Amino acid sequence: MLFLCGASYVVGLEQQHADIDMVSWLAGKWKGEAFGGIAEEIWSQPGGGTMMGMFRLIDKGKVVFSEFEEIVEQDNLLIFKVKHFTPAFVGWEEKEKSVDFKLVSSTENEIRFEGLTLIKIDGETCKLVIRLSDKATGKTKDVEILYHREQN
Repeated sequence: MLFLCGASYVVGLEQQHADIDMVSWLAGKWKGEAFGGIAEEIWSQPGGGTMMGMFRLIDKGKVVFSEFEEIVEQDNLLIFKVKHFTPAFVGWEEKEKSVDFKLVSSTENEIRFEGLTLIKIDGETCKLVIRLSDKATGKTKDVEILYHREQN
């Protein structure tokens, strides 16, 4: 894939203390369209200061890539952590590395991390906005995924 996730700093916003319960609305199964395919995410309920998530992108009936995700309370703030995998379950990041997005601000319906934003539109709809970097050109762009809650 041409674009890889990259954390970027949001200027002018101070980091704030937060706990995992502020993203509890994310728990459940979500589905939307992204990168020409179908994006699916499943998030656990908060527990032990974390929420665990799984993501996969399906295009033409095949998995393009997948992710394990974690939102974790760390150093008095939230960090959104991601590890990417190929369809053969080979990790993109080094063994002990992850792509980390630190919390910079939040409201009741919007959680803004460095390079990634979660927006609760209503109980059944949310939007994820992620800043992606093109390794070849160094240019960045924001990609939006509109998710709808799926029933189990």
